[in-house]
Amino acid sequence: MKKHSDIKEIDFNAIADAEKVFDFDLTSGAELSSLMRDRGIHTFQEAAKWVESLPYRRNRDKKSHTAILDEQCGTCSTKHVFLKRLAYENRRPEVRLMLGIFKMDSCNTPAIAPVLKKFKLKYLPEAHNYLRVHGQILDFTGLGMNETDLADSLLTEREISPYQNTAYKNGMHRTYLVRWIRKKRLPYSRLGIWWIREECIEALGQECL
Repeated sequence: MKKHSDIKEIDFNAIADAEKVFDFDLTSGAELSSLMRDRGIHTFQEAAKWVESLPYRRNRDKKSHTAILDEQCGTCSTKHVFLKRLAYENRRPEVRLMLGIFKMDSCNTPAIAPVLKKFKLKYLPEAHNYLRVHGQILDFTGLGMNETDLADSLLTEREISPYQNTAYKNGMHRTYLVRWIRKKRLPYSRLGIWWIREECIEALGQECL
């Protein structure tokens, strides 16, 4: 039997600190921070939860800094680019904007199950934007995907800037799909698999209506 002095004491303060949600006040006088405060939103977590609550829908003007504010909707791209810019305004470089390609399947994205079954696919490599803070994935897309499931499904990822998001994301995604089709010897062309992907995105949008 161990003596009392041999038993390692539990540092409950350290556990509490580890479980604290990453957050900071929006104190910058820059555009997006000011617009958030005008809406009664004063912290990053409040902004993130507001962004997450917006409907999942493509924006007409993806290049606009205020697209999700103007159109009251967004995708993984526009939502996380907005949050990255918000963090940049408030000098929080630890908030990193990530571009990952993950296995989108019927488990982590149930809404696309009928599409995958229709085309006899187990999964589809999908490009996805999210944030990383101190190594932890933060996903505010609002589609209910668990961050652990996303991490387990990642095929590749890299950090990008908000200005790389649209064209760079599409280029990386299409290149990956071409290699994947060849490797798996699938009976689909690059354009064919892209249209299947579009059908999946439409299914996601319909679920969020």
